[in-house]
Amino acid sequence: MARPSKLGLDYFPMDTDYFSDEKFQFITAKCGWMGEFVCIRLLAKIYRNGYFTKWTEDDRLLFAKNLNQGITVNKVNQIIDEAIKRDLFSATMLQENSILTSHGIQSRYIKACTDSHRKIIEIDPKFNLLPTK
Repeated sequence: MARPSKLGLDYFPMDTDYFSDEKFQFITAKCGWMGEFVCIRLLAKIYRNGYFTKWTEDDRLLFAKNLNQGITVNKVNQIIDEAIKRDLFSATMLQENSILTSHGIQSRYIKACTDSHRKIIEIDPKFNLLPTK
């Protein structure tokens, strides 16, 4: 029996100007260092699983608990709200599918898979935010 193809990434690209990007500067200005920390941890969680992560009330609670930094669920929600305002995550995908993803996340995922010469790269059509070819 063939091994199932891996969906997630072992690493994800993070631009060297990540902290200079206005999206993240606004999140930091509104939410402090916790904003950057939570966003990086969320990106790692997303890319470890592929190009999205489930984001229900239970997922939020466990995510905040596992941070071990005294960051509350309310603070995580505040950071997510700010990240959505800045288009780091798609508001539509969160509202309609209870997932965190974005056009940028999906683009970087496809590029990382292509660069690693993965033979099969699929994005579920109901979650796809990229132009179809």
